[in-house]
Formats: sequence, C-alpha cells, structure tokens
Amino acid sequence: MSYLDDELIADLKRLNINFSILSEAEHAAIVRRINERILFAGSQIPKSQPRRPINLVTPPNL
Repeated sequence: MSYLDDELIADLKRLNINFSILSEAEHAAIVRRINERILFAGSQIPKSQPRRPINLVTPPNL
C-alpha cells in the first residue's frame, strides 16, 4: 500500500466509516474489468468515443 492508502485508512477509521480492503486478486479483477470496458488513450479516455453510460458492475447472477 502507498502512503495515501495509509492516510485514507486512518481517516476512515477516525470517522468510524466501515470499509474493507480488497485482496490482490479482487483488486486485479476490478482493474481488469475497468480496462476491458473503458477505452484509454495513454492516460486519458479518448474524447472521440461516443458518450454513453458504462456499467462497471457485473450483475450478481454472472
């Protein structure tokens, strides 16, 4: 984890906000799903792509 992760975790605990930390496998799966569904050009989403909502959540039955 990074310094910013540690800071965020400390703030969430201080504010009594419940959270969980994903495993490496869960994190990798989410990143892979985002990369499959959103086209990136370098570090930005290409502005020439049509604008339509992108669902990043997989329905529970899949």
